[in-house]
Amino acid sequence: MKAVKEGTVRGFISTHGLAEFYSVLTRAPFVPHVHPAEVGRFLDDNILPFFSLVDVSADDYKAVLHSSISAGLTGGIVFDALHLHCA
Repeated sequence: MKAVKEGTVRGFISTHGLAEFYSVLTRAPFVPHVHPAEVGRFLDDNILPFFSLVDVSADDYKAVLHSSISAGLTGGIVFDALHLHCA
């Protein structure tokens, strides 16, 4: 994040990744819990101004599912595969 914010590397995040980011931070067992408004501020201040969004199409999902099936991948690793596909 530091390198992206400094402009030494370009940052990308998938649109799906934004939703996952929100989901994980608002449901993680942190004490105290992270309020949705805090996640929104973090996104507005640290992600959205610096990272280019990569739209995830239906074809992207199909390609990732087919490659995950072929590789015998199971469970949530499919989301990691989706992020790698977008990269």
